[in-house]
Amino acid sequence: MSRQTKHRNSGLLLIAAGLYLASGILVGLRAAPVELRQVNTGAFPRVELTVGQSSPHPLFVGNALEPADFAIEELMADRVIPAADIEIVSMSDTADRLDLVIVTDATRSVSARNFRAGISAAKALAEGLESGDRIALYSMRGEPRLELDFTSDRAAALGALSGLERNGRRTRVYDSLYSGIYAARSAVDGSEAEALRVRSAVLLITDGRDEGSYLNDNDCFELAEMGRRLEIPIFVLLYGGDGDRRLLTRLALKSGGRLLEQPAPGELGNLRADLRRLAERVYTLRYQSSAPEVTYPGEQVFVRVSMPAGGDVRYAAAASYRVPFGSFFAARPLVLAGLFAVVLVFVLLLLILVFVLYFGWRRRGRIAGDDSPDLELEAEPDSDPTPYIAAGETVPGEIANPSAGPRDPAGMLMEDERTLYMREYNYRVLQLALREARRYGSAMLTKSGAVEGGPQREYDLFLDTTVLGSGRWANIPVHDSAASPVHAKIKKVDSRFVVYDLLSASGVYLNGHKILRPRALNDGDELRIGRTRFTFSGSP
Repeated sequence: MSRQTKHRNSGLLLIAAGLYLASGILVGLRAAPVELRQVNTGAFPRVELTVGQSSPHPLFVGNALEPADFAIEELMADRVIPAADIEIVSMSDTADRLDLVIVTDATRSVSARNFRAGISAAKALAEGLESGDRIALYSMRGEPRLELDFTSDRAAALGALSGLERNGRRTRVYDSLYSGIYAARSAVDGSEAEALRVRSAVLLITDGRDEGSYLNDNDCFELAEMGRRLEIPIFVLLYGGDGDRRLLTRLALKSGGRLLEQPAPGELGNLRADLRRLAERVYTLRYQSSAPEVTYPGEQVFVRVSMPAGGDVRYAAAASYRVPFGSFFAARPLVLAGLFAVVLVFVLLLLILVFVLYFGWRRRGRIAGDDSPDLELEAEPDSDPTPYIAAGETVPGEIANPSAGPRDPAGMLMEDERTLYMREYNYRVLQLALREARRYGSAMLTKSGAVEGGPQREYDLFLDTTVLGSGRWANIPVHDSAASPVHAKIKKVDSRFVVYDLLSASGVYLNGHKILRPRALNDGDELRIGRTRFTFSGSP
């Protein structure tokens, strides 16, 4: 397939996916909204959808749907495939928790009989709530008064209701109702778990008579609109007929609640169910995907779910997911076995390559090591004009240059002859250093502080060979940018100490002079590596 053809097919797929998603949006605008919230592919090829169906009314309207009412389609590889075996795993239209604000008239304007009836109805509702539900209690005694803040303690709520008495003088219904709605909104905003579906509602118990509220009836409808937007319905229990029943009924209906006049026990039971009912119904659907038969792992699949909206009209929502790798191959064990074999062969070839490279490097290293001098040899003289060679001292000429000497007819030394020369040379230069050295029972190096008068570090020289440098192989670390990883070593021979320069980049200085061969260390000598100074101390 040519590159142009592939680009053209990809463009067509994107256009089709856009039209597919747009169709779900446009159809959804014709009726009650629906939202495809989550696509779960954990048990692929079984796919699980979370679908939210909202009601145009704060209390859900309409019957629950059956699996046959849903249609699920998948768009992949330029094909639209209907899903089969749709099942409803769960359905919920009730809140996980109810926050109920009870606002009751506790003034003398309500008769004692109606007051007791309202308190009894509030108690009946409180006793029938779930264990996790919360109750707050306001009373109308002139100014709205908080009797009990939100609590899930049912005994505390019943106790607060039982403790109310008729001793107020002014019934400010609308002011108290505003306080109740504000408290209900605060409870929703302060939900401690976003995943928890919380429902707030206000229960107003009154005789309908308002006395001296600062809010008027227009403000009352603004309260109802706020309750509708926040999905906080207002339910009114009316005891007594002296108030404006029509105004309170409109207030309750516009907020999503309703008015009950002196309700019977059965009506209170229905009211209890309405209090927990959400303005949304959530379905969890499960179906068998056809993606493993059509597409490949990692490919994007568009899914659309539609449901009836009355008559011949349907509304829909769409989302997408990618085919998971693990689940795809779990459904195809032969493909997984073939892929595993390819990966295994690749890993084995890689290991063989590493093995060949490693042993080739080792072989080249051994050959190079045979051709290089022992580390105990000094570096070639650098630009320092004052190398440390004692006056009148000479190195025997026959071994001063180990490469000079008898040669075979071709002018090259044999390997065994060269090794003998190197060993003899190392022995002779060590012998020269030991002639200068004194014997000490113990010795140490003292490193000077970075600041004059600062702390010093002492290192006992108890090893036969002590290495100094900046690398991880050094026995005595030298944290100096001029120090090589393996810079120098101090060798202990027959209670005498000799310092070597291990072919370092910046050299080793003894008493201010750069050393060109192993040198003896005597009590009080100063050793310098880069800018780091050590003092050698020997004790008899």
